[in-house]
This record gives sequence, structure tokens and C-alpha cells, in this order.
Amino acid sequence: MAVDLFDNWFDPLETEVRARSRQFIEELLRGELDAALARPRYGQNHTAGNENEGYPKFNQESHKRLWKELGAKDPSKGFGKVGDYKNTWIWFDSWVARVRAHCQEHHDRYR
Repeated sequence: MAVDLFDNWFDPLETEVRARSRQFIEELLRGELDAALARPRYGQNHTAGNENEGYPKFNQESHKRLWKELGAKDPSKGFGKVGDYKNTWIWFDSWVARVRAHCQEHHDRYR
């Protein structure tokens, strides 16, 4: 009989704390997800096509050599991630900036 006493016990304070905690976590996750999804992503053609920036000799082969040399497809480096489709890779702004800096450092080679 005493065991049944608290089976349907309701604590409004606990319920409110749980609801607010859940709301806080959901808002936090939603913000992180929105930020991640809003981040620009680029395919190889965009990063290798620096003709518009004055580096016509920086082509897909140059791009491939650079990312291999720097190990840029290591996700821990933050340059990109595996794409949504098989055998694809998506580059982030940080990689585009690194490619641009590389081209500027070696402007004689790529102009």
C-alpha cells in the first residue's frame, strides 16, 4: 500500500525545470545546426577555378597536389567534409582562403 503512494506523484517544479532545460538544449542545437548549414561550401571546381582571381594556371591538378601536400581532407583540420554524394568532398571557406593564400605566395607559378 505504501509503495503505491508515490506511483503517480507529480512535482510541478521538476516538470518546469525539465521543460526549460529541454527548451534551452533545443534552442542551442538549433542555433548550432543553423550555423553549420549556413556555412558556405564549395566543390572542387570552385576552389580550383582561380582564373577569375588572376591565377589561370592554378587548375584542378594544382588543387589536387595542394590538398594532398597539406593533408587538407583530414576532417580535423576544418577545411571541409565528406559530401552528401558518393566520392565527393565539400570545401569550406577556410580552404578557399588557404588556396588563395597559396596562389598569392606562389603568384609567379600560377599567373
